[in-house]
Amino acid sequence: DDLLDSYQDERHPAAAENLAVTRRTTRFLAPRSSAEHCLRRAVVSLARRHAFARPLVNAGRMSVANAYPPAKALPEGGVTVQNLPLQHADGRATTLMQLLREAGDQALRFCFGGVAHAPGGDTVRTLHVGVDILDPQGQLAAHLGVSPAAAATVLVRPDAYRACAPVAA
Repeated sequence: DDLLDSYQDERHPAAAENLAVTRRTTRFLAPRSSAEHCLRRAVVSLARRHAFARPLVNAGRMSVANAYPPAKALPEGGVTVQNLPLQHADGRATTLMQLLREAGDQALRFCFGGVAHAPGGDTVRTLHVGVDILDPQGQLAAHLGVSPAAAATVLVRPDAYRACAPVAA
């Protein structure tokens, strides 16, 4: 219930950011004044010849996930996780996003450094890094903010956001 109550605090800043990006993009694509038309023509012309101007045409901002601000249920804020290559214990290739898809509406609890936790039940799927999932390059640990040898737990939500900072065991 507390997590559901945090939805407004979490999503409102992301919605405001999305609206601001959409407004800027729309103004660039459909300028309202002769000055905006002039600026757009200059940027497009420069972008054809110079790499520095290309991000002004397409900043790619709509493809970047928003960080969630600190909130009561998530004091450190939420950070999106990136898709990383991993391996199952038997050597089969997988990715972080594939693991999330397989988990469905369950969160993933990654246990590092031999941390032993009871199974998560209906809401959490527990994966022991080094036992269930292999992270040979240490990318997952680094991305989640954990020292690979540390005894720590990190929860990743089904929407691919780190739900809590690493918790030492």
